[in-house]
Amino acid sequence: MVHRDLKPANIMLTRSGAKVLDFGLAKLESAVGEQSGDDTVTGRGTILGTPNYMSPEQARGFDVDARTDIFSLGVTLYEMAAGRRPFEGRTVSDTLAALLEKQAPPLALAGASIAVFAYLRHTPALMDKDAILLADFVNTAGDPVFDDTLKQGLAAHLEQSPILDILPEETVRETLGFMGRSPDERVTNAIGRQICQRQGVKALIEGSIAALGSHYVLTLAAVNAATGADIARVQSEAEAKERVLRALGGSAAELRRKLGESLSSVRKYDAPMAATTASLEALQAYSLGMRSTLALDSRGAVLYLKRAIELDPNFAEAFRALATAYFNQGQRGQEMIEAARKAYELRSRVSRWEQLRIEATYYNTVVGDRARATEILEMVVQTFPRYRIAWSNLGVSYHFLGKEEKALAAFRQAAQQQPTEADYSHILDSILALGRTSEAQDVCRQANARPSEPDTCVAHLFQIAVMNDDAAGISQQIERAGSLKNPNAQWTLGRDYAAVQGRLRQARDFSLRALEGRRAPGTPGVDGPILLAEAVFGRCDQAAIDLAAAPSLVRNRAGAILSGLAAALCHDSSRTEVFTAGMAKLLSNTDDVLHIAYAPCLTALASGVPGDLPGSRKAYRQLFALWKNADADLPLFIEAKREDR
Repeated sequence: MVHRDLKPANIMLTRSGAKVLDFGLAKLESAVGEQSGDDTVTGRGTILGTPNYMSPEQARGFDVDARTDIFSLGVTLYEMAAGRRPFEGRTVSDTLAALLEKQAPPLALAGASIAVFAYLRHTPALMDKDAILLADFVNTAGDPVFDDTLKQGLAAHLEQSPILDILPEETVRETLGFMGRSPDERVTNAIGRQICQRQGVKALIEGSIAALGSHYVLTLAAVNAATGADIARVQSEAEAKERVLRALGGSAAELRRKLGESLSSVRKYDAPMAATTASLEALQAYSLGMRSTLALDSRGAVLYLKRAIELDPNFAEAFRALATAYFNQGQRGQEMIEAARKAYELRSRVSRWEQLRIEATYYNTVVGDRARATEILEMVVQTFPRYRIAWSNLGVSYHFLGKEEKALAAFRQAAQQQPTEADYSHILDSILALGRTSEAQDVCRQANARPSEPDTCVAHLFQIAVMNDDAAGISQQIERAGSLKNPNAQWTLGRDYAAVQGRLRQARDFSLRALEGRRAPGTPGVDGPILLAEAVFGRCDQAAIDLAAAPSLVRNRAGAILSGLAAALCHDSSRTEVFTAGMAKLLSNTDDVLHIAYAPCLTALASGVPGDLPGSRKAYRQLFALWKNADADLPLFIEAKREDR
């Protein structure tokens, strides 16, 4: 048999030796002469084969035999030794002319051998601080189940590596928006290289899957984003559709090794793909769920993740992601707890980094032991220092525990490589909780230097202006809020400012506009911040009317917290108990924040003596941070009020 298209892309190195792929142009040697070259060059002059690697007789359309494959193999070995092809040109015609008319530049005897040996021993220079972009897979296998699925599976495998830094999907979506493209657009090689250029990313990883009879061929390549040249490339073959994920896992491990990770590290953090899920369909549903999460579609995420669990009841990571989706959707009751508990029961089936993430979710949502969850997240960042989400989650845990300096340091670690809008928001929350307004303004200036200012910076600059009694700054941020993606942002800031001034009628009008389209018919146009303002300014009669008319607030975490605080400030013990009980349903009965912070603080306020907390703009400003993150700031506010008194 004569292959007639031998080249590096069609040669796969395996543990058992070399394999030749793609026999689309192959002919039995006995039949080659009968073709008289007619299938080598078509009537339109299109050459079948790859000009850079074909033999002279193949280029001329003559009869070919086994010697043409030997020539192509020689070209491949030459390229391995020299780092360049022996015959090249700017166009196909130039390449063929060089092949037919020129001699290949000579290689040294000893030098070539050393070069080949060095190539085979070569570890590409990707440092552990270099970020990598994952492009979407090219699927020519004709089966849509591979769409998105293989990229998600590859990401899950590469994220086990303690040295690789995968560019966050949030950053990819945000950058596509800056480029004038849809955030959901598929990331091809060309688009991926543009994203890399904008984000200062050195390399991208692209993959493809193709059918080869009943088999499937997987190719992974790490590509230099600047030049388009391969940094590392691996291929694998799956004997059946059910074995594709296993083959992908093997290729991912080999790619990690070629990118510079030590063999011992690859072996230590190399849970098989089956540990995540052996079902392509379940992984596809999980992928769609994660895509919905990135699009801030918590409802869609819940539906897709439930489907993933139906397809694979042992899919531990899907249970963890489902618990998180419930949390993001505001459904923090029994369904969320059961999902987190199930993930915890299945954690022995998954990789080490997934185990730690599942355990942190379990202790946060089921046990309510934030101290233990924080210890686990500390282990995650020690083992996987490049895992930015773990740093962000650790910062949130420190924030809950009142360790604001540590929280700030963790948030900055998360943002060190590729900061997202959420990173800036977290950093600003911590800086403002520490009272460092000038530093917060510096962070906002850094955010403004990006292609698009994060929406959150407007709200934080507004908060700073309120804290500084800066009327001009307040008006400026309210005006800027009108151009934000969130159409309610301007009304929300207007509500906050009017409330700070004690103009509660105007604040209620703004609140109605902010709630427009989001509240059920017949429900009152009041929210937690308005109730809190009424309590702070001593309008407890109106607050009592609104609290009685808005029982639905107890179904929302922030609504329950702010309404409970309003009732406590008005010394309404019975309603304080109602909202505290509502928080107990939203949280876990064992949640330490509920029992250590919320319940005792609200009870103490409700039983206090009238006049202990005089209504004033100062008191209202002290409560402002509570609106942004009630979890951490409630006990701090209570302590501040005691010091004032």
